[in-house]
Amino acid sequence: MHTDTSEVLVNEGLNARVWLHMLREGGRWSAAELSRACGYADVQGVLSSMKKRGFAVSYEKSEAERRTTWGINASCKVPRGVTVQDIIDAIPKGIM
Repeated sequence: MHTDTSEVLVNEGLNARVWLHMLREGGRWSAAELSRACGYADVQGVLSSMKKRGFAVSYEKSEAERRTTWGINASCKVPRGVTVQDIIDAIPKGIM
């Protein structure tokens, strides 16, 4: 299977954008919230891919509600294209 290089770069860019947003804002996010915040129509596929690759974690709110939220934690990998400066800029002032 051949993957278009431009498609890979777009996905990596989305991974970085979503990941940095979650780092900067903290907390847990629904796919709809991240779609609005990152300006991307459907972020669900990006989040699923990020989870498989170790960039994000998902949480089930409750068995009955079955609402999945997304976030990052200390065990998450850093997506390709994210620089140390990006991380420093995303961390709220006063923490570092």
